[in-house]
Amino acid sequence: MKTAYIIDSTASLPDQYQDHPDVYQVYLSIHYANGDSLRDTTDPEALQAFYEDLPKQEEIPTTSQPQPQQFYDIMDVLVAEGYQAVYGFFLSSDFSGTYQTAYSVMHEYDDRLTVHVIDSKSISLAIEALLDHTIRLQEAGASQEEILDHLEKMTDQTALLCCFEDLSYLVKGGRAGNASAFIGKILNIFPVLEVHGKVEVFAKVRSRKRVYATIVDEIAKRVQDYPDGLEWLIILDALNPEGVAALEEAFSAAYPEITIEKTYLTPVIGIHAGRDAYGVIAIPNLPSAYQA
Repeated sequence: MKTAYIIDSTASLPDQYQDHPDVYQVYLSIHYANGDSLRDTTDPEALQAFYEDLPKQEEIPTTSQPQPQQFYDIMDVLVAEGYQAVYGFFLSSDFSGTYQTAYSVMHEYDDRLTVHVIDSKSISLAIEALLDHTIRLQEAGASQEEILDHLEKMTDQTALLCCFEDLSYLVKGGRAGNASAFIGKILNIFPVLEVHGKVEVFAKVRSRKRVYATIVDEIAKRVQDYPDGLEWLIILDALNPEGVAALEEAFSAAYPEITIEKTYLTPVIGIHAGRDAYGVIAIPNLPSAYQA
């Protein structure tokens, strides 16, 4: 079955999928108070410049989801190119209307191809991991039912713990959840946040060292519950070299056999995370029957 994949720009796609002929992207944007706009990007130089500039902004930029026309344009191409099925993987529906827009537009094409729209319940490379697993399972001969069952379990099991050192970005963007209770109280307090759908405070600690230890310890607990083991770890960065280095050292020692990747949060996520955010995503493995 000829299958296409649509993913949003916050997924930080690596080169292997940026150039994949069956993978299409829709792009979110950020908008500055002076009227300038920036399309979400994974370019390292642009990302570094973005995070260096972010604290200088008097007003926090706003973000916008992809216009529906982006989805219509891609879906029309898929029909014209003879695709029989399409999977869409998108930023958590609690963070953005991207998933709802994708669901609405893509399912208008139900009479022309099979449509699956997946709410990642997460951000960044956790979204890309859903794409990666789907492609690999398809290539290994997994059935549609097996793929959808795995994706459902994967979205539930994927763990993302992080520290946003400046919660003002998260609160002003309306994504804080109960993290907002810490505004005005965060002097010498570092909230460890969990992203699973919404952003929730997982723990409150008094030092960065305790943040690192809390993240490492909790990820280790979650990994024990992965029925097919841990496949890879992703360290997220919003220009915080100290936090990234500490987490990379700790996880490399704990999981020497596991691939550890690092990625910047794209600007659309960075607007809410703020400068100096960092965190870790733990990705469960493929079902044992499909592991190489």
